[in-house]
Amino acid sequence: MADEAVARYKAQEGLKSVTFLADDDNGQYAALSLWDTREDAEAAGEALRAGLQQALHGIAAGPPTISLYEVYTPPGS
Repeated sequence: MADEAVARYKAQEGLKSVTFLADDDNGQYAALSLWDTREDAEAAGEALRAGLQQALHGIAAGPPTISLYEVYTPPGS
């Protein structure tokens, strides 16, 4: 499933990286993705939502949620 999702993520503008996490025993799945801009992240979230929901239907503990966070880079890093 992650291999198929990678192609969907790569098709979105501004993707820097994506990492997938899974806990099959509890039906919990996550993706951590980094984007060039917040706008890229928001557009990707909208574009990917339906496909993720369909892919996870029946195996995930609930519907996918999308949360956006700012990345802090300390000075001098």
